[in-house]
Amino acid sequence: MRIDWGYLATHLTAVMGKQVVEGYYGRGVVRSYFLGSSTGGRQGLVEAQRFPEDFEGIFVIAPAYNETSVTTYSIAWTARAMLRDEVNFQSAMTNAEAELIHERVLEECDGMDGLVDGIVSLPRKCHPDLECLVCVGNGTANGTCIRQMAFEAAKKVYSGPISLTGHRQVPEGLLPGSEVAWKGTYIPSTTGQPSAWYTFAKSFLSYYAFWPDPVVPVTPFSINLTDSSLIKQTSKTESLEYGGVADMSKFHLLGGKMIMTQGLQDVAVAPGFAKDLYERVGLAMGSVRDDFFRFFEMPGVNHVSGGPGADQYDALGVLVDWVENGVAPETIVASHLGDDGSIEFTRPLYRYPMVAGYDGVGDPTSWESFVPVRDSENFWDL
Repeated sequence: MRIDWGYLATHLTAVMGKQVVEGYYGRGVVRSYFLGSSTGGRQGLVEAQRFPEDFEGIFVIAPAYNETSVTTYSIAWTARAMLRDEVNFQSAMTNAEAELIHERVLEECDGMDGLVDGIVSLPRKCHPDLECLVCVGNGTANGTCIRQMAFEAAKKVYSGPISLTGHRQVPEGLLPGSEVAWKGTYIPSTTGQPSAWYTFAKSFLSYYAFWPDPVVPVTPFSINLTDSSLIKQTSKTESLEYGGVADMSKFHLLGGKMIMTQGLQDVAVAPGFAKDLYERVGLAMGSVRDDFFRFFEMPGVNHVSGGPGADQYDALGVLVDWVENGVAPETIVASHLGDDGSIEFTRPLYRYPMVAGYDGVGDPTSWESFVPVRDSENFWDL
């Protein structure tokens, strides 16, 4: 099962899919494209690294390329940070407190891109003062302040898992601006019940991450998340599914093209994972990275899609244009749709490390009124 999930099923699907097409149409496939998000994004990366001949073009969105690390450390850490215990599942933060923190983040950081629109476009430059929100003394959160435990939980969420020696276990935690998306994912939707991501982490740790499976179920509370050697215990599983290999020379030599996008409000796959991969490919392959690999961050976008940002774009069209016409993307025009499906505004997605900044004069609903501005190239830190 782990081998199928890790790499083999995707490869065999590609091989057999081409055979079916050839059998039906009487001629072979001319071009093959892959589009996947989250686990699908990981699968696309694994294809480029293990079977670079399968696809000419690969588009990956919010790839969970390091799933044992994403869940074992990042998701489990955040789920634990938001809970006081795993018996009564008392939350360390309420929805109201998350909303109050989000309001503070917007107050301090929303306008950093030149436009106040409910989107934090430069989250790695955003370091809001949340301590001023803490209730005086032992006061109870009343809509105007947050409890000390909520403040401490927020710091852990932003920092990501830290070892006992003070070292990061993952590139970075969740970014400022993502607070509304904590509700229901990490803050339990029902009093006395676990959150969605706590449940996911428990299942992953108990029945997948370790090989063989542990005898006793593993939870975000029972595992030592500050142990930096924990990743070694999951390395056997990770070796079958890892999509973060930095040297993609074979894919490049075969003429493959890859595009990766990542929402900056993602609370499932922390945005730092995609950024880290892109930078490591640059270190491994140098300037040729830009000949076949382009990366775009999406401000205000949740995991894959959703959120207040612009999350709809013609992924296949951009990829085909690069593979077949040699037009390497510098900008992708993305839209934000209303509930009725109509376009409310458009934004340009720029190549990392640039994001869209308002030019101060044009129509703020049009992508043409934005220019590239540089976000911090450092990972977010307290």
